[in-house]
Amino acid sequence: MKIKGAGNPPKRRQQIFGEAMEAEPTNVTKMDVVMKTDTTRLNLLTVLRRHFLFSQLRDAELDDVVDVMQLYCASEGDVIIQQGDHGETFYILEEGSVELLKDGDSWGVIEAGNSFGDLALMYNCPRAATIVAKTYCTLWTLDRVFFRQAMVTSSSNQNVQLATFLQKIQLFSSIGVQQLNQL
Repeated sequence: MKIKGAGNPPKRRQQIFGEAMEAEPTNVTKMDVVMKTDTTRLNLLTVLRRHFLFSQLRDAELDDVVDVMQLYCASEGDVIIQQGDHGETFYILEEGSVELLKDGDSWGVIEAGNSFGDLALMYNCPRAATIVAKTYCTLWTLDRVFFRQAMVTSSSNQNVQLATFLQKIQLFSSIGVQQLNQL
């Protein structure tokens, strides 16, 4: 990805806050599995594994994420993300290229094999930039609600595994589950 604006003085970002995530999601979203070719699955997994938000997920959890990703196609000139809009979707660009615009100025080009829109998964904040298709694009999308539920489930599973492991150590065998979770 080529980014323009390296010589400009940095602008102070607006402060953004994440929503609280509950240990037990109350509204579980059921997502349908979308069939993908083996090549597409491999490409999506490769992008997700190198992304900081997904790097801690186990293979089975990553497979679940890939399973529910939805196909989205954009023609040249289509606005995929509009700066200032509320963000609910994360994108992986499988084919094509998109232009990153901030306040109407071009800040670079994102090529196939990269992702964008990740702030929408983490924070309830407006889109920071506009993304426009430079060519015909094939993208895969992930809904914010499913992502957050996957993160809660992953975190919960890791805590259970760690507590189970710690209970097997004699030093911690007499400690309750709640105390082990705090530990």
